[in-house]
Amino acid sequence: MADERGGARIGVAGAGLPGGGADVVHIVLGEATQTRLGADLPVEDLGVRELKNVEMPLRLFRLR
Repeated sequence: MADERGGARIGVAGAGLPGGGADVVHIVLGEATQTRLGADLPVEDLGVRELKNVEMPLRLFRLR
């Protein structure tokens, strides 16, 4: 996920995403990270999501 300074973050999420479960791990990228890694990266657009302890909603992508 991108922060206010334009930095990039990569998160790991479990049961909170569609198709997830307690034993399923998803690698989730923010828009800034997805852009930096390029269009060849196989991702699924998860849309704009509100996240706990994050002030503004962020556009998220799941790495396939």
